[in-house]
Amino acid sequence: MAFGQSINENCIHESLKSMFRANMRRDQYLKVPKEFQDEDQYFYDVTSCSMAHGNFSTANMRESGKSSTSETIVRQRAMMLMLAHVLNGNHDSVCLRDLPRGLRIYNTEAHGAIHNILSTFPGYVASEFVSNDATPGSMHLARWGKHIRHEDLRQLSFPDETFDVILSAEVLEHIPKPYDALAEILRVLKPGGIYLWTVPLIANTDAMDVQLSMLNEDGVRFDRATPSSGLKAPQFHGDPMEPENGIVVFQIFGAKELLTRMCTLGYEKTVSRQVFSIHHGVVAPGGVLVMMAHKAKH
Repeated sequence: MAFGQSINENCIHESLKSMFRANMRRDQYLKVPKEFQDEDQYFYDVTSCSMAHGNFSTANMRESGKSSTSETIVRQRAMMLMLAHVLNGNHDSVCLRDLPRGLRIYNTEAHGAIHNILSTFPGYVASEFVSNDATPGSMHLARWGKHIRHEDLRQLSFPDETFDVILSAEVLEHIPKPYDALAEILRVLKPGGIYLWTVPLIANTDAMDVQLSMLNEDGVRFDRATPSSGLKAPQFHGDPMEPENGIVVFQIFGAKELLTRMCTLGYEKTVSRQVFSIHHGVVAPGGVLVMMAHKAKH
């Protein structure tokens, strides 16, 4: 499959193999312990570094289990558990505040529990997409009363090789031309840096992206009447920047196309993990898929 750029075959092989292994682990986690089914349970919260409790709803477990100490939900704790586990040297005892303080971290969200915790790090930067008319890097007053930085992931204002870690949670499906954003993320990562992210994904290793909505030359959205996958269009997710209307989903990624195109962009590899931990309150059927894309050290 050609995407117009040279392909790192080893990157594709390693990335798809990692996704295949993650899918195998997903099947092991399909059954959730009864004590977590619509019940309040205690767990060790890696974000607050303390014991916490939360109610785990079978209606949508990834979005439930809100922590009494950090207000994180299952999906967010999965990301932070993987981040802390990797950057703290894969030790069994993990805690977000123990991350190296010299890290330059960029979060593509400037709100919520993860942002509030990471904002104590001196090298931390966060942003939101404010509007098409805003200048990348400019500051704006948000609905919740705080000034936030505007960035368009397709044209970031940061210099090359700025950050050690970049985070995004359920963001890229809302970006038209998301591979432009992935190229920009790679550009601003330092050599050896990582991009840690979650996104709605068809995880089958032969799956291609499904386009649900697009923009025409005038920037007006139009929707596919009948996507070949059977997915309905348009789809919207909740968004604190647009709480009344939500934000449109432009595409659902397919593992094969996504991982292959990331290799063509120049990523060294992408590691995928199904994160599931009763001890850390990361409990959902199949676990939570978290991906970590690496930029080569040289």
